[in-house]
Amino acid sequence: MEFYACEMSMNVMGLKEEELMDGVKMAGVATALADASESRVTLFI
Repeated sequence: MEFYACEMSMNVMGLKEEELMDGVKMAGVATALADASESRVTLFI
């Protein structure tokens, strides 16, 4: 299981990558959509 944080949302909220929990990766829209298209299950919150 992999967790990705939306880069654009983080910018809007003023969050930095180092504030994320260990193991959470940042991804832009293109990366998220590309990975989601290859996944069996996705959850977008």
